[in-house]
Amino acid sequence: MEQRERPAPSFEALSPRFRGFDAYFRSEIAPHAPALAPLASSRPPMPWRLKVLLIAAACYLATAPFALIFFPDQTADFRPWAIVSFFIILPGVLFGVLSPPDPEAKVTVSTDAWNGARRRIAAFFGLEHAPPLADEDLTRFVETCPAPDGGGGFVAHERIVGRIRKGAAAGVAIELLEGALAGAPVAMCAMRYGGAAHGVGALLDDRIDGVDRAGLAPMATDLPAGHDRLAAFAENPETAARLTAKATLDAFASIREDTASRAVNLAIVDDAARMYFDLSEPVFTLGEEATGAISVGHALHDYDALVRMAEALTPLFRTPEETD
Repeated sequence: MEQRERPAPSFEALSPRFRGFDAYFRSEIAPHAPALAPLASSRPPMPWRLKVLLIAAACYLATAPFALIFFPDQTADFRPWAIVSFFIILPGVLFGVLSPPDPEAKVTVSTDAWNGARRRIAAFFGLEHAPPLADEDLTRFVETCPAPDGGGGFVAHERIVGRIRKGAAAGVAIELLEGALAGAPVAMCAMRYGGAAHGVGALLDDRIDGVDRAGLAPMATDLPAGHDRLAAFAENPETAARLTAKATLDAFASIREDTASRAVNLAIVDDAARMYFDLSEPVFTLGEEATGAISVGHALHDYDALVRMAEALTPLFRTPEETD
């Protein structure tokens, strides 16, 4: 059975935010992981024995009704068997001939190939998977994030760094560590916006136990109704107004949804934001399941979630003149 050309998958159709990725995929990713781009498909050649069997079954199905109709006496002894076998064989023939191929079930890549592919997907956004931090640097990074008990015992599995290439958060520097704390999946992220300092503040989720709040009581800030699980802290009225603005709280809620987190903490210090995510499941840490072409789309959304996160918090780091 001859192969038929299939149109190349369009990842740009997933979101207008992925504009330009189709050409990037063809030039930078597909040559290194051809299995991720099933441009030609679709059905493997059918074994000749199966072809013969299907042809014989089809001939039987085509002739049996005529024999029963035009030679009733000669076929009387075989009529019940013929009728039953007709309805047994027919579904099998139809399934063998008409069932569509399932390319995704067959399209898998090795872990090494997928690691290379996702590094290139990350690069599309200006990000990269970086080597792990040294012990002292890791401790310093974790201690500055609003993590329970200072993040002691955190085990990092993935580190993603970079500077966002385009969009509302272009130029924002990101460093994300994903791993496990007390056996549960968590992530910590630092984003540096640059520019003028904008004070110190935090949005802490009460569902995350063990976060050090010493000295924060004098900075407690009221939140609008409907945010009972959050506590806000700010060192001055200007920071408090930015932190409790509807746009900020809506962005904070969308970040939790985009990352499928059970709870999120946010701390801002001058031109930087630091976040702690209590994840419901790992995002960037590789699992053991087979990787197929559909994983490219998933990875696009995951890396883009980091970009959207930076964009969502951009108003917090704008001067009043920039905001106007």
